[in-house]
Amino acid sequence: MFARVVLPLTLPHWRTKLPHKYKIRQMVRLVRAPISDSRASGSGIYEVTRLMPADETGEVSYWIKSGVTERAVRESEIRA
Repeated sequence: MFARVVLPLTLPHWRTKLPHKYKIRQMVRLVRAPISDSRASGSGIYEVTRLMPADETGEVSYWIKSGVTERAVRESEIRA
């Protein structure tokens, strides 16, 4: 006789819901940009262009853009 093995149903990683606070095309601003950071926008207002998965600490990240400047930030570094 064969034993029936039941595997847990899991969704592919791209189908799971991540706890992102901000949405694509939402305008955000950096909480604090280092003065020496040449990537910081003069206005400080960025548009969210991509949602990224959580890192090893569990914090999600985003790609944000202002003009031609685009960068990755953690959720704790931006505010609506």
